[in-house]
Amino acid sequence: MTHDPDMTQPIRRTSVTLARPDYAAVHALGGYIYLATPYSDYNGGGAMGREMAYRAAKQLAGELEVAGLTVFSPIAHFHPIGEKLGHEALAHRDWLEVDAPFMRRAAALVVALMQGWFHSRGIGFEIAAFEACRRPIFFLDVDSRAIIHHVPGANGEPAL
Repeated sequence: MTHDPDMTQPIRRTSVTLARPDYAAVHALGGYIYLATPYSDYNGGGAMGREMAYRAAKQLAGELEVAGLTVFSPIAHFHPIGEKLGHEALAHRDWLEVDAPFMRRAAALVVALMQGWFHSRGIGFEIAAFEACRRPIFFLDVDSRAIIHHVPGANGEPAL
């Protein structure tokens, strides 16, 4: 374990261990992936929660880039802008409109299974958008860094 100077928690410094078949499937798509991570309510929300979400998102995005994927992370990209503008300047739906062109052009969605991901309004919107376009969705286990392909309706399971 080592400490990232930007992070308040220790992080595992291992090579990115993406499951080879899943990693190959994501890489073969070409283009970039859209990395969905929780934000507004992460770790209790507020300024501290948003900052922690930002740091985690940029860490994951960086690791995926090192592993050979091209990544767009709206949180890693837009958090500094939100800090400058003041987060109250733009409503949640405004941020989703800003993200929409990036979602339309992304080859796939990768959802980081971080604390609060399942209840995130933004991630719910992003999953629905990618499902509507029938584009691939993958889930990233943040502990193992394994990527799991999500197939809506597989084995009788409902789409998320």
